[in-house]
Amino acid sequence: MDQFFNFIDKVFSIQVFGNMTLYQLLSTIFKYVFVVIVLYFIYSIIRIIYYDVRYAVKKEQISDTYLQFINQNQEHKFKVQEYYYIGENNTIGRDDRNSICIKDKFLSSFHARIILDNGIYFLEDLNSSNGTYLNDERINEAIELKNKDIIKFGELKFLFINGDEDA
Repeated sequence: MDQFFNFIDKVFSIQVFGNMTLYQLLSTIFKYVFVVIVLYFIYSIIRIIYYDVRYAVKKEQISDTYLQFINQNQEHKFKVQEYYYIGENNTIGRDDRNSICIKDKFLSSFHARIILDNGIYFLEDLNSSNGTYLNDERINEAIELKNKDIIKFGELKFLFINGDEDA
């Protein structure tokens, strides 16, 4: 067994760069690899916390009013949820900063907005390229939404459900 340890000692005592031994080189490399692993672990934890907080904030906005996706029989190359809950001020578009983000190529970055004003929801087009339609009519100004109105953004159709009116 002593021969084995003597052999290991000789291997790790070999000088590779000037006065630096193989042992010192390997320990330095492993030290930095370990630091990178710890930093990546911390980054992963922070990212998980960020998404958890972001989800919790969105969950607080859930109300009885929502958009229901109604042309689900068509295939899309992007993710569309079945329901989008509506708060007081909602923007719809491709950009990630929208409260409702849909990666449809027919939607503008900031396509439309649904706002609540004195208990009434309004739909407004934000100068989108392909327009916003309410019950198959293109809108040019903010217009009041009624329960079960059909809203069309690009190729997507949604049913506006105002849960307050169902009660």
